[in-house]
Amino acid sequence: MLDFLRKQPVSPLPEAITSSLGQLRGVSDQAAQGLKMVSQAGLYSGRKVTYFRVFDPATVGAQPRRFEDLDGAGVLYSGHIEREGHVVLSR
Repeated sequence: MLDFLRKQPVSPLPEAITSSLGQLRGVSDQAAQGLKMVSQAGLYSGRKVTYFRVFDPATVGAQPRRFEDLDGAGVLYSGHIEREGHVVLSR
């Protein structure tokens, strides 16, 4: 009905995540271009954040439709984005 209002489940990496992956994990800009992510709103220590999971669509069988559809071996990087935009990568 109002499908255009729904957030797309899979999106390209925002610059903030691409930059963090480069600085903290050594991922080149070129390598990051082929990666995609799924995200969902949540809470971390009582703060509103956006959780994300980064994956390579070439190695994931079916494209995820929800955040929960992507877990385990398909996730290359994960973390959350604070409200002010600070990216925190999980270990």
